[in-house]
Amino acid sequence: KTKEFNEWAECFVEVCLPSDILSLGIDIYDTPGFLSDNREQILTDNLHKLVKRIKPTLLFLYDNATISDTDKSCFLAMKNALGSMERVSVFFLNTKADCISIANDYLLDDDP
Repeated sequence: KTKEFNEWAECFVEVCLPSDILSLGIDIYDTPGFLSDNREQILTDNLHKLVKRIKPTLLFLYDNATISDTDKSCFLAMKNALGSMERVSVFFLNTKADCISIANDYLLDDDP
């Protein structure tokens, strides 16, 4: 809400990591603040500018087998922040998949 915060929030920070995936030309942008009920308007404005400029595909990460209330709130806040902007593709990615359950579901044996 302060001028200093707004100036800070408008900055993009570039972090370069050696990665085969990123060398393909994939850019990753992290947009913070969706878990907050009192999200700063500048963060929503930044998201709008980013989406208008690069037309991204969004990747929504969640860490449980099912989407929690917190994840749902976060997604709805992101959807609300996007508002009536052009249609944006969203993919959902579970970051902590239960490999044993997946193997059991597909009747996979762990023996070679």
